[in-house]
Amino acid sequence: MKKVIINLTNGDYEAVSQDIAEFYGVRVPISKLKRMLKDETHVLVDIAEHEDLSVTGLDTSVREAVVDVIALNLTGLNWPTGCTSKKATKEFEEMLSDSGFYRVRVEAPQDLVLVTSGVEVGRSDTAGRSVWEYAAGPVRDFYLAGSPDFVSEERQVDGVRVRSTTLPGLEGGAGNVLDFTESSLLNFAERFGAYPFVELDMVSTPTLALGVEYPGVIAMAQRMYPEDNPQYPLPMLEGVTAHEVAHQWFYSLVGNDQIDHPWLDESMAQYVTLLYFGDQYGRLGAAGYRASMQGRWDQVGGEPIPIGQPVGAYTTAEYSAIVYGRGGLFFEAIADEIGQEAVDQGLLAYVEQNRYGVGTAEELQAAFEAACGCDLASLFEAWVGPAN
Repeated sequence: MKKVIINLTNGDYEAVSQDIAEFYGVRVPISKLKRMLKDETHVLVDIAEHEDLSVTGLDTSVREAVVDVIALNLTGLNWPTGCTSKKATKEFEEMLSDSGFYRVRVEAPQDLVLVTSGVEVGRSDTAGRSVWEYAAGPVRDFYLAGSPDFVSEERQVDGVRVRSTTLPGLEGGAGNVLDFTESSLLNFAERFGAYPFVELDMVSTPTLALGVEYPGVIAMAQRMYPEDNPQYPLPMLEGVTAHEVAHQWFYSLVGNDQIDHPWLDESMAQYVTLLYFGDQYGRLGAAGYRASMQGRWDQVGGEPIPIGQPVGAYTTAEYSAIVYGRGGLFFEAIADEIGQEAVDQGLLAYVEQNRYGVGTAEELQAAFEAACGCDLASLFEAWVGPAN
């Protein structure tokens, strides 16, 4: 495939006639499901081969458009009510979106293999073209990646269809990612409650990040997939995989203002990945991941820069060091203060209280304080910064 042209328009869809949770691939029934459906987003994506890239129509963010893979992210398009979204400044791009429902119809060459958020609910083929229909929700955005060369391996994990997709020649890395996805999915489900969807896709793309989380699908950097690559050793691939899977709870299931309070999902994902390594490999495994966070913080000399600042308040170096380094270590400081059992209770309560909603620093602090029966204001101020 060469570069492509993408046109986005409003789709025209019939109302859901079957069980809503089943149609959208939701494993955990939620209250107010029908009320949320009134804000459903309908989109038609038309993909055609073309030498130039252009994007027309509704507000969208194209993450990659290259020779082998096209990737597209749709966020809060055309919602009548209830959607809030914004972009950060400087070199960072983050979104704040409420959960909603998407019906997406994709018209594309028949040989295109697609990986998306949600579940496929229909397909028709005609004259070398195919029309796929997907349903996703409650999700904060809808992601799509496609290539005519994609190959996949999948398995069932605790009732979830887990699939790892990549390009030919990278199947070994995709198999490793599939293994790490299974182990982290089971670990986090035990800690924070069931994964909410019936499918989870891992797809390798040319993304410049090591991994990017979307609801029900994770884009992984394909440069990490070649085996025996000293630049990206296997423990690093496992760490990235677990971190991104953690975002299925902290960002997707429990949202937060990723622009003004990025630590609530990124620092959290770092910490629960640390817990994962401890569960999988014991104290030595946890020590290795902890050292990686400390190493990030050391990049700014261990300066006690507050972790609770907006994205735009950090330099690029500070953002990595503080949000991904010091931020993850903050949760260990909480555990040192109140004990691991209280931390586990507080995190589970925070998830339950904010399922499909948007959590705040105040709610997280309150959850920990309720679990320990203590006052953590001074600890939060020392690490997060003054309360707003």
